[in-house]
Amino acid sequence: MLKNEFLIFLRDADICKEIFEIIRHGGKPFPLTVPATASQFPAKVEFLKLLHEADICKEIFEIVRRGGKPGDAQKIVSNAAQSSMSLREQIRNRITNRMAGNTAQTSAPTQGNVALKNEISYESTDQDEAEESPNLKTLLSSKLELLKSKAEGSGVDGGGGAVELPFDMIAAVLKKPCPICGQKTRVTMIKPQVGIEDTDYDFCVHRQGVNQYLYSVWVCESCGYAADMSRFLEKPSERVRRPLKAFLEENDFRTPFTEQRDKEEALMLYDMAIQFSKMFEQSKLIEALLYQKMAWICRIEDDEPQELLYIQKIVELLEQSLKDENYPVGKLTEDFAAYMLGVNYYYLDDTNKATKLFQKIVSSRTAKKDSPEMYEKAREMAAVVRMPKARD
Repeated sequence: MLKNEFLIFLRDADICKEIFEIIRHGGKPFPLTVPATASQFPAKVEFLKLLHEADICKEIFEIVRRGGKPGDAQKIVSNAAQSSMSLREQIRNRITNRMAGNTAQTSAPTQGNVALKNEISYESTDQDEAEESPNLKTLLSSKLELLKSKAEGSGVDGGGGAVELPFDMIAAVLKKPCPICGQKTRVTMIKPQVGIEDTDYDFCVHRQGVNQYLYSVWVCESCGYAADMSRFLEKPSERVRRPLKAFLEENDFRTPFTEQRDKEEALMLYDMAIQFSKMFEQSKLIEALLYQKMAWICRIEDDEPQELLYIQKIVELLEQSLKDENYPVGKLTEDFAAYMLGVNYYYLDDTNKATKLFQKIVSSRTAKKDSPEMYEKAREMAAVVRMPKARD
């Protein structure tokens, strides 16, 4: 795993605070004791080992020795991460955290922005982060520069070098109407006749020669609206559509169309789709399913550490959804959400929690009748988790 990916994980997972506590209680930066909580996730253990080899611990140690706080150490890590990240990684991570909230930082917001704030709830960011991040328009300028540069280049393959057939035999470019601005936009769709090699326990489909999930987010060329292809054509209510359209008109989210995508571009577009979804749907389940496809992208691209980070986020969102949301969510049932949570726990090697979820579905009085597919899948997985782990 790359050092900059570890730095991003360190920043997001607040491991700094754990290291701070180790040192504060008399520990030393080398060798670094792995916190007990790290054993929950293999990626976290790997990261702490890398951190041991890096010199960031020494800087944190000096902060503690001088009487500093965990937040001071967090800034050291953030700065280190920013300096080592590529432009694309910076854009992707900033979009995730700032896309909605940073509207408040732009000067003299128009009536459209005011209306949007009244209609749609934004997630707040802490003050320190807000001061260190660029405003939305600056971020978008960088993002557009990156995508335009990519569009003018020679292009990329359809999935991390996996494409062996000409791309036009695997995919087609179609035009679809945007539900926000009404204009037609080009989208890339993988042809249904492309063969399926395998399907994983969590419904990740492996197709021959292409990572289909690179193309699951559609983006309007005219206004910049982004959504998963399964939901892109769904037109929101006018109460939501009008302020969202005004927001897009003021903040230029338009991105050049690229027939073929690589992993980093696809993940960046998923981040945009997640933020748009959160602006008007506010469903933890829908958000979790977007992260699920991001995990699938990384799985097919053999990036297991990044996949595990997305799976951890999926588990968090599904737990919240099952606790707080009213089901069904659209056509998605509570048994479906419980099954997906169980499978993701299985991929995190937490077989106890996975087993409890599968057994709960199987023992339900209504699952067999109301969710027969989930009932059968849960029975299958209850048997799988009892066997020695062989990741599919």
